[in-house]
Amino acid sequence: MKINGLRAVFGEKYPPLVRVVSIGAPVGDLLAQPDLAAWRKHAIEFCGGTHVARTGAIGRFVITAEESVSKGVRRIVALTGNAALAAAQQSRLMDEAIAAAQSLKESELPGAINALQKKSGADDVPLLARRRAQLSIAGLQDKLKKWEKAQQASGGSIDIAGIATQLLASAQDLAGGKLVVAEVADASADQLRGVLDSIRKRQPSVAALVAASDGAKLSFVTAVTDELIARGLRAGDWVKEAAKVAGGGGGGSPQMGQAGGKDPSRLADALAAGRQYAVTLLQGQSM
Repeated sequence: MKINGLRAVFGEKYPPLVRVVSIGAPVGDLLAQPDLAAWRKHAIEFCGGTHVARTGAIGRFVITAEESVSKGVRRIVALTGNAALAAAQQSRLMDEAIAAAQSLKESELPGAINALQKKSGADDVPLLARRRAQLSIAGLQDKLKKWEKAQQASGGSIDIAGIATQLLASAQDLAGGKLVVAEVADASADQLRGVLDSIRKRQPSVAALVAASDGAKLSFVTAVTDELIARGLRAGDWVKEAAKVAGGGGGGSPQMGQAGGKDPSRLADALAAGRQYAVTLLQGQSM
């Protein structure tokens, strides 16, 4: 207790014999000259926990969290050793994902933003990498918002964000996500994609099929997020099944699909077939 600068947790009771943990000064020297002023420059503490024999065994040290414990008290959470090396790798992957997202087209940003949000929330992501990601996500969200406003302005009476909100409000709960199947009146194919991008921004687990008619032909667009792709629903296959009911065809990736139809009178039938296709696949996988 006489060692100058020694830290002890306030309110804790210690036995007569207790471990002294010192970083930077040998404990024997501390006991030989306990009142030396230089000891205040070192980390010297009472503790009954398990520690490494020497600081070199810690290896790499990566802070993953900094938080409030109580008024005036902060806690730092960190990883060491192999776990710290793995966290550093996560930091590099995060930076690569951010760089990739920044080069995407605006219509592809919702999925990228959701993926970055999930990655940045992992426990093994370094705090600095998480904060870099949060700043980048905010920038990407701002970029997406400006694009959506531009899409809305170019689309006359089409309110992309408002339509997306309405469609999600009436969406069907299915397989742990949302199922949207709807006609968007007077929309172009680009505007349909804008609606889907806005839906994905608001709902991380969703499968959406939207369609529109210009009186002579039909446009279909689908989007499926990764959780529902894993359950068997792929956007390219889905849009193809819906469009063929209206004498059309198309395709795409598991995430996004697009198709055309030749018979506008079959729009309702095509949407009904698309809904049934999605429900059958997703309910079968969720049982």
